[in-house]
Amino acid sequence: MLKCAQISRMVETLKQCVSSRDGIIAVEFGLIAPIILALVLGVVEVSRAIENYLSIQTATRAGTHYALTKPPVQGDMSRIVSSVRAALPPDWVSATDGSAPQITASMVCECDVTGPAACGAPCGIGEKQQTYIRVEVQKLYTPLVSFRNFAPSYQLKTASMVRLK
Repeated sequence: MLKCAQISRMVETLKQCVSSRDGIIAVEFGLIAPIILALVLGVVEVSRAIENYLSIQTATRAGTHYALTKPPVQGDMSRIVSSVRAALPPDWVSATDGSAPQITASMVCECDVTGPAACGAPCGIGEKQQTYIRVEVQKLYTPLVSFRNFAPSYQLKTASMVRLK
């Protein structure tokens, strides 16, 4: 059976533990550290995604600029696609894991009033046909840390169009 002296010593020890502030900073840091880590990781992921998007957007614009300065001959888009590849980071172009960017360049024509038309086809009376070059780049983006079913990877896609004539 506990004696009064033992109970009073236990109560005193308990009071000292409760009133002691030793180690409180370590406990607070342990509680806040995962939140700070998650925020930093989120900022890193968003900035990487934005950087990748801006890189493919710049390459897309380089392709349309090339098409504007040197229009394709007889629908050959290979030079435009090559100019887009040259504007992309070299390690992206040479990637073999399926994350290499997909580049498409196409010629689109439309009449002033009636809208889309086949290139070279006649438009209505008094209408002029406008010719456009459309360059599109898609790239698979994989985050540094992917949670099981939350955004394992997704497509970044940009397109740019320029009128030739």
